Amino acid sequence: KEGEILNDFRSEFQPLIRYRESIDNPVGLNPSAETVVKVNATTEVSGPIFISDLFEVNFVSTKNTNKLTGAAFAIVLNKTITGDDSRQVTVDDKVLYDFATNIAGPKLESYLRKKPELSGIPIVITLYVVDSGDHSIPGRYIGKAKFENRQGQFEPVNHQWVLFPTNAGRSVDGIINEQISSMKRSLTGFLPEDIGVVAYGEYYDDKLTNLQIKINIQTKTYTEILALSHYVGELIMSFDTKSKVVVEIKSLNKTLAIVKRDANATKAEVIFL
Repeated sequence: KEGEILNDFRSEFQPLIRYRESIDNPVGLNPSAETVVKVNATTEVSGPIFISDLFEVNFVSTKNTNKLTGAAFAIVLNKTITGDDSRQVTVDDKVLYDFATNIAGPKLESYLRKKPELSGIPIVITLYVVDSGDHSIPGRYIGKAKFENRQGQFEPVNHQWVLFPTNAGRSVDGIINEQISSMKRSLTGFLPEDIGVVAYGEYYDDKLTNLQIKINIQTKTYTEILALSHYVGELIMSFDTKSKVVVEIKSLNKTLAIVKRDANATKAEVIFL
């Protein structure tokens, strides 16, 4: 369920996230203003703001929803930050990972353990990177740790989102990149008009686990949407992947239908909205 431990914005969220570490605010997770960090091969930044947010999810007993059995927290890290000259600077993943696993993550776990409700239950902390300089794809996880009995260790997570069809998508997964391109060509032949097709592939350990496809069309009749949706279902069943595939068909920012194929499914499901 939604997190309820760090629910006071003024007394907890602000000191942890909004205010950097200082003599007056020792719990701050971001480095102090005096701390100089080499964020990439050529750039040093004073008091970098690595962390922008913190999310929480609580787990409760199935027999007693008031009994807390675990808590998970996601530290949101900034891939792009403001440098000393007020210009945007890209932070190396290794710098973010080292900072979060050696400093911010253990510090957060220590802070949480002081709360009576969290003193004896498992705590999971994940590291999630977002890039304000690139809004084309969602963020990604780079690390995680599970703390039990005050023992736990961070480990890296190989996770990424890939945009298709693009040159970058071709270099990561040429087969899926070509299948999305082929899908667009097929849909253009099915509906002889401008049609937008873009896909987002989610990869864990270099394996595609989730493929989301967005199709934008001009407004059509119900019969045309029905035919298009079933045709899309036929197309995604031919995809060379065992991952989950979800297609959203939209017109003028309104979702008309969802077509999905679950992992290892033998047929697609069409849902009209």
